[in-house]
Amino acid sequence: MVVIGFDDIPAAGWNAYSLTTFRQDPMVMAAQALQLLERRQAQPQAPTSKAEVSAPLVRRQSA
Repeated sequence: MVVIGFDDIPAAGWNAYSLTTFRQDPMVMAAQALQLLERRQAQPQAPTSKAEVSAPLVRRQSA
């Protein structure tokens, strides 16, 4: 079985867990969300848009 997390908290790297995980940058995610919100407020009738934020894989022993 393979177990993968999705936030790379410090405990994920502990030897007891050694959890493979994706590393998200919450500041980048928040900035993207704010940008989308501001765009929506400025142009409420505009088509919806999406934003992608990279989340590199941190390989450890669980995968």
